[in-house]
Amino acid sequence: MATTGIVDGSLLRIKIGSSVVSYATVSNYSRTRNVEDRIHKDLTSGQVEKSLKEASGTVSIEGFYAEDATNNSPETLETAFENKTQLSVDFTTGVTGDSIRSFSAYISSLEINAEAQQDVTFSATLEIDGAVTIQTVT
Repeated sequence: MATTGIVDGSLLRIKIGSSVVSYATVSNYSRTRNVEDRIHKDLTSGQVEKSLKEASGTVSIEGFYAEDATNNSPETLETAFENKTQLSVDFTTGVTGDSIRSFSAYISSLEINAEAQQDVTFSATLEIDGAVTIQTVT
């Protein structure tokens, strides 16, 4: 049964391949489209038309760094970054009836942050490559 009401952020996860990213704390999905103004002599009184151009998107992940992470650890992500591996990514709650966004992506940045007396964290940004498919979890 689909999730009702406001979705708890803990449910919405990024999956790479068939596994979620271990110890993730933040998952962001963003789409943008280039829009240009189209101004010509037939326009009157300051009107402007818009011309829609190419769309792009990114996904960002933040989480706790763990040497024993079993699913999509920072080391696994770094290997994909080094090898320029195209990843199969899902952004979903995994709950039957909810939406699932599926797409291919490449890792464009990866950071490991280690502050004194703090838990070590990591972050990664993935650039969406091609179309995003939105379906329903079955």
